[in-house]
Formats: sequence, C-alpha cells, structure tokens
Amino acid sequence: MDSVLLNTAGVLLCRFPFGLRTAPSDRVRAFRSGPTFRSGRTITVMSKTPKRFRDTQSFGKRQDFIAIAKLLAKVLDVYLTLVDDKQIDCVVRDDRGTTPRYCDIQIKARSRNAQEKSSATWPNVKLEEPRENFFFVFYSEPFDQYWVIPSQYVADNSSRTKSGRYEDHYTATLAQLQENGLPKYNPKFEEYRGAFHLLGASPADPGGAHG
Repeated sequence: MDSVLLNTAGVLLCRFPFGLRTAPSDRVRAFRSGPTFRSGRTITVMSKTPKRFRDTQSFGKRQDFIAIAKLLAKVLDVYLTLVDDKQIDCVVRDDRGTTPRYCDIQIKARSRNAQEKSSATWPNVKLEEPRENFFFVFYSEPFDQYWVIPSQYVADNSSRTKSGRYEDHYTATLAQLQENGLPKYNPKFEEYRGAFHLLGASPADPGGAHG
C-alpha cells in the first residue's frame, strides 16, 4: 500500500512508501488503481492484485501450440495458418494413402480453472461447414485428455442451439466429473479419445494411447 504523487496532468511523478507524506498541494490527484484513502494531504492507494497474465485468451493460444506440439510428437506433418477465420488452426498432412490427404484442424481447450461441471464440455461451438477432412481436437486440462473428432460426428452427436444469440451453435459434452471425483466419459465420444490415428498417426507413436 503506497502513496503516489502526480502532476496536474495526472502523470505519475513518484511513489512513496506507506505513511510518508507528499508535498502539500490541493492539486495532487491519485492515480486510481484501487480504493483510495486520505491521510492528511497524503493520498494512499490500495493496489489491486496484479491481473493474471494467463487469462482466457492467452490460455487458448498456449493450448493451440501445445496441441500442435502433440501432433508433431505423433510424427505428423503440421502446417500453421496465419488466420483462423475459417475455423482452421492448423492443417495436418496424412500420407497413408496413395494421394496425400490434408486435414483441417480446429483446436478447443478447457483450462483447469473451468467449473467442474463444464471441465470437459464445450458450449457454443461454431460449425459452419462439417466435412470429411475437418476435425476438432478437444483438450481438457482437468482431465488431461485429448479427443480427435470428425466435424460431422460433432454435429450429429452434440446438442444444437435452435434460437437466440448462439443459434445453430453446438454444445459437446465429452466427459463429466462424478461426485466421487472420478471421470465419466461420454460413451458417444469414447472411440475418439486420443484418436490421433484418424489424422495419420500410428498407435505406436510417442504420446500415449489417449494423448
């Protein structure tokens, strides 16, 4: 808890330890970063707890790269996109056939800070164009599990919002945490848990059966 001295333009001039008085001036204003308390002519500022750097947006970006690293660990060729306005975070090349197949990948993640009831549930999933070579890679940090699911299967086996702001968006529930603390996986999606082989990875590739 510090005292601060600003000029008339509101520019921070200096900061004083708690209890040290600033120069007497009626024009001193506090740089408001939290609740303020006056003690004589000193304006004391209670600083807020620093904002967490790893907020929702940074978590999503970090998980994109972690999932991409997982794909690379599966000995897959991964190509990054510069923009994802087509719901494509990366492209994976599958060389198993006589002709290479390119798979569009959308990565979705839930952090350990998510509510327990939604730690493996993805609401409001936008799915404009389900197609054979479009896959979702879901990752739940609380469950430490990956799901690799074809987009058409997501559309066919998820609940669809029929009206309102998120009309035609989907909610995919892949697992839930039971009262005993153990995970309960949705049987509809069980075959897709850790299913990196759908993108061309060998089951013997490093990374574990379920990612």
